[in-house]
Amino acid sequence: MISLLRFSKTFRFFKEELIVHGIGPDNWFEYSAEQIRTNSGMKQILVVFMQKIGIPIKDIQVKIENRQLTTQDMPLELLNKVQMLTGMGSLQTIEVKFVYKDYILNINEESQGTQKLFKLLCPFIDVLVNGKVLFYDELEASLHPALVDELIHTFKNWKSEKNPQLIFSSHDTSLLDLDLFRRDQIWFAERNPGLCTTEYYSLVELKNVRKDDNIKKGYINGRYSTIPLKGSSLIEVLGKLGLSSRNENSRNMLVPDMHVSKLDEMYEQFCKNVETVKEKFHIAEQLDNVHEEKAVKDIYRSQIVFLESALDYYMHCLGIYAMVQMYNNHWDKTRGYSDLKVPIDKVMDAVMHPENTGWIDAVIVSYHASKTYMSAKEIKGQLSLIVGKDFFDKIANEMFYDKESRVKPADKLARALTDLFERRNKIAHQADRNHQTGDLYDINRQDVENAIGVVETFVTTVHKLLTE
Repeated sequence: MISLLRFSKTFRFFKEELIVHGIGPDNWFEYSAEQIRTNSGMKQILVVFMQKIGIPIKDIQVKIENRQLTTQDMPLELLNKVQMLTGMGSLQTIEVKFVYKDYILNINEESQGTQKLFKLLCPFIDVLVNGKVLFYDELEASLHPALVDELIHTFKNWKSEKNPQLIFSSHDTSLLDLDLFRRDQIWFAERNPGLCTTEYYSLVELKNVRKDDNIKKGYINGRYSTIPLKGSSLIEVLGKLGLSSRNENSRNMLVPDMHVSKLDEMYEQFCKNVETVKEKFHIAEQLDNVHEEKAVKDIYRSQIVFLESALDYYMHCLGIYAMVQMYNNHWDKTRGYSDLKVPIDKVMDAVMHPENTGWIDAVIVSYHASKTYMSAKEIKGQLSLIVGKDFFDKIANEMFYDKESRVKPADKLARALTDLFERRNKIAHQADRNHQTGDLYDINRQDVENAIGVVETFVTTVHKLLTE
């Protein structure tokens, strides 16, 4: 028979001291927003920590409102049902904004990693200070590896009589480190296909594991558990489906359809692609004439996506062209080009068959085939690779130089590109809806024209500087 005291302690542990976080919907956003609004100390910790990891915010603004539900929000019948089921006739809205030196961003406009950090840190601090137990599914999701490492070390080195505990799942094999965890702290999860169950066991249960063992390498090689991909071949499966694969020791590679013969031809192709984007304004006008507002805005959204594709295509073509020019000694070789990693099989091809220069084409095309240019950082990195690290600044000075402005031209260009990519990503990956409310973000013709103006000016400036 369980004593009432023991039962109450157990109940209190699960109710107050055990914190469980999954990868699905959670209320940590609301908790963190309330903490920031009412607890100045918590807010200061969050601001300082974000500054330390390279997010230069000055302040966090939180606005929480309770608004009465009306028939304007939903049909009367549905409103009555909601009020009956919840006993509530109000709707809580939460607005969180990050204040930077020269601008303010809604948290929905920040990266997934920054959003997650905002939701994570307040409960994280609560667990540490009050000695609770935190269960977290996929701790590394949307977070930089260095930040994950910092969070783990914080728990590991925290000095407190309350003994907080962190238990998390992860797919990041870099965390399999005996300098970071003891053997009894590392657990593996393995599916049992026959029983349709998952079995758990710790590293300490396995024999012949030494302190200096490379646990990550051992895990990948299947030493500690069964690896899902071990023994399977995607190429073999594709072959059985009738899809072709690359033959071993051949250069019969899948290559992107890119026209890279001349700078002028690349620029001309870009202009044609942008003109195709502009032509869709005519479709939008026709739909607007018959009052199809939703369809009009969907046309605008498609223009944003196609516009970014035109820029991405141009950057790919430019990268391939520039690296071929550097290889043929027609352009000065950049540091990025000199540091390019070449697979050993391509090196052997070059050594064994010096008369055949096709290997470098394969390396260059393969390198760019896996690249996407959907951030200001990626654009800047590509320009640095093909021209030099100062080229992005030169472009920015051509586009945005203003001796009266205190904002650097490079920062203005980065912000303009970031705005385009973030809006494109919302459209392509979120159906242009707010994750929290499900509401559609608004869009109008001016938004599209502004985006076109930025991309056109950017590419025209790049082309001008390269051809001078």
